[in-house]
Amino acid sequence: MKKNIKKIVFALLSVVSIFTYLSCSDNEDVKFSSDNNYYKNTQLINIYDNEVNVLNNKLTTQIDELISLVEILKNSPTSSNLLNAQNKWIGIVQNYKIIELYDLGDITKSLVLQELNYWPTDVQKIEENINDEVSIGLSYLSSKGADVKGISAIEYLLFSNEGNEAVLESFTTNENASKRLDYLFAACANVKERFSFFISIWEEYEQSFKTSLDSGLGGSQNEVVNAIVVLIEEIIINKIGKPLEGTDLVEAPYSNYSKEIIAQNLLAIDRCFSGDFANTPLRFGFDNFLELVGNEVLITEINTSILDCQEKLEAIKGSLANEISTNPQGVEELRLSFVELLNLVKLDLASALGATITFSANDGD
Repeated sequence: MKKNIKKIVFALLSVVSIFTYLSCSDNEDVKFSSDNNYYKNTQLINIYDNEVNVLNNKLTTQIDELISLVEILKNSPTSSNLLNAQNKWIGIVQNYKIIELYDLGDITKSLVLQELNYWPTDVQKIEENINDEVSIGLSYLSSKGADVKGISAIEYLLFSNEGNEAVLESFTTNENASKRLDYLFAACANVKERFSFFISIWEEYEQSFKTSLDSGLGGSQNEVVNAIVVLIEEIIINKIGKPLEGTDLVEAPYSNYSKEIIAQNLLAIDRCFSGDFANTPLRFGFDNFLELVGNEVLITEINTSILDCQEKLEAIKGSLANEISTNPQGVEELRLSFVELLNLVKLDLASALGATITFSANDGD
C-alpha cells in the first residue's frame, strides 16, 4: 500500500524525472541532478521533521517525567514507585535507541551522545563517588566523566540482577542509601541538561542538515548512510560480538534489556531506509532512490535482510545474556544476519547512491 501511494505521489510530482532515473543503466555512477536534489532534500526534511524532532519532543517529556518519578522515589522508596521509575527508564531507552542512529555531523563533533549513554558504565567509580564525603548534586556529577553518569548509570542504580528488593534495600537500609538516591536524582538531572544541549545542537544544525545536498563527504545523505553503517557495526562488534565472549558485556546487564535495545536500533534503521516516520504522503526514504534508479532488487534484499534480523531477535525468548549462555549458536546466527545487512548497506546501497563510506571499525566479519 505504502509503495503504491509513493509511486502515485512521485508520478504527480515529476513524471519526467522518474523516467529519466529509470533510464539510468549504471547505478554505481548516478549523476545527481536538480531533480535528485529535490528528492534528497525531501528525504532529509522527512528525517528531521518526522523523526528527529518528534523523538526530541518525546524524550524531553519522558526525561522530565523520570525526574519527577525519581523525586517521588526519593521521598517514598516503595516497590510501586521503583517500578514506575524503571518503566519510565525503559520508555526513554526505547526512543533514545532510535535517535541514537542520528549521531552525525555537528552531533558527532559535540560528543553529546557519548555523554548521554556511555557504556559499559563504571560501577566501581559510581560506588566510590557515592561513598565520597561530599554532597552529590548536578554540579558534582557534571564534573565527572561520561562513564559514571548518563542512561547506563541510571540503569545500574535502578535495576539489579538480584531483583527489586535488592534495589530497594540499596535505597533504604544500605550504607549511604540517601546518597545513592541523591546520585540517582543528579544522574537524571544531568541527562536532562545534556539532552537539552543535544536539542540545541540539532536546532542550529537543522538547516544545514536539510540543505547539504552534495553527493560527496559533506552531503547529509552521505552522513546518514555512514551513520547506518556505524550503528550496524556497533551492533555486530559491541552489542553482540563482545557479549558472545562474556555475557557481562551486554549493553544493559542490570535491566536485561539488551536484546530490546538492539531491536530498537534495528527499528531505527528500518524506518530510516523506508522513510516511514509519520502518516504523511511524502514518506521519502532510501528505498525510493533505489526505485528511481530501477534497483527494486536491492530494496527487496535489504528489506529481507532487516526482516531476517528481526526474526532472529524475536526467536530469543529470554534475555540476550541468557540466550548466549544456553544457545550461543542462535546468537551467532543473529550476528551473521547483521553482517549480511551491513554488507548490503555498506557496499550495495552506498554504491547505488554514490555515497562514500568514511568510517569502518572493521568489516563485521
